[in-house]
Amino acid sequence: MHSIEKQFEKNKWFQVEKKMDGKFNRSVYIPLENLEGYKKYYESYFKTTKNKIQNILDLLKEVKTDKTEIVATLYACLLELKNNQFMSEDKLLELFYNWSKEKKRFEKEVVLSTFEWMKKNEIIPV
Repeated sequence: MHSIEKQFEKNKWFQVEKKMDGKFNRSVYIPLENLEGYKKYYESYFKTTKNKIQNILDLLKEVKTDKTEIVATLYACLLELKNNQFMSEDKLLELFYNWSKEKKRFEKEVVLSTFEWMKKNEIIPV
C-alpha cells in the first residue's frame, strides 16, 4: 500500500492522510489536481476485471470494517488453499485463525457466515 500511496501523491492524483479512528489508523484519500490521470492506468491494467472490482467495492462499502477484514483474509486463505490443498471448512478456518493472532477475536460463526456471504455475492477466487 505504501508504494501505491506514494505513486498517488507523486502523480498528484490523491493526497493520503492517516487518521485515527478509535484505536485504528485509516487512510483518507483527498483528490488532487491530476485526479483524472489515474483513469488511463486503471483502464489499462484492470479492463477485464473492472466490473468485478466495482461490484466488490459496492458490496464492501455497505459493511463494517471487521467484515471487510474477514473477507480479505478469507479470500487470501482461499487462494492459498486453491493453490496447495484440498479445501475444507476446517482447513479454511485453520488458515484464517493462523493468519495472525488478531484474527482470534472473530467468532467462528461470524467467519463462516461471512464465507457464506462471499459465496452468495461471488467473491470467491476462480
